Amino acid sequence: GSTTYPYAASLSWALAAGADGARTVYVRFKDRAGNVSAAASDGITLDTGGPTAPAIALVGNATAQAGYTGTPVVTATLSATDTNEGAGKANLQVRVSNDPGFAGASWQPYTTTLPWVLPIGDGEKTVYAQFRDAVGNASLAVSAAITLAETPPSAGTIALAGGAPATNQQTVTATLGATGATRMQL
Repeated sequence: GSTTYPYAASLSWALAAGADGARTVYVRFKDRAGNVSAAASDGITLDTGGPTAPAIALVGNATAQAGYTGTPVVTATLSATDTNEGAGKANLQVRVSNDPGFAGASWQPYTTTLPWVLPIGDGEKTVYAQFRDAVGNASLAVSAAITLAETPPSAGTIALAGGAPATNQQTVTATLGATGATRMQL
């Protein structure tokens, strides 16, 4: 249906109800003599929800076990979807932070991977991500944790055959010790 209004340079218009998606509004203009113009139209996408399925994962240096990194620079793998994300998700933005409140974080174009610097000091680190679409709808914040272990194992010792200077056995017991070690390479 249509409704006739007095001519105005702008008008507040309620878009058609329903799920988010494309909407088109048509208009015809009339003059006092009753002449009617050709129809003009414009389309717009209604997008009332933020990006969904937000996710972040952290990957450390190549030699580290999953969930660990030996360097403060990690790779953040990011993902989210949105009904109006655009080709290559060009309509999405992301912000990443070491702070759950995103203090100092800036929105940047969406990317699937991003190098990220962890705070200094060994221990578990949490990184937060949030996504938003072109009209400003934001996703829930998500997080991932990784353990930074820059300090290598120390105080490494080895004693063969109880520290004996010689042996007549082909196989000996190696007594090993190190602080902070979880694996060893002989």
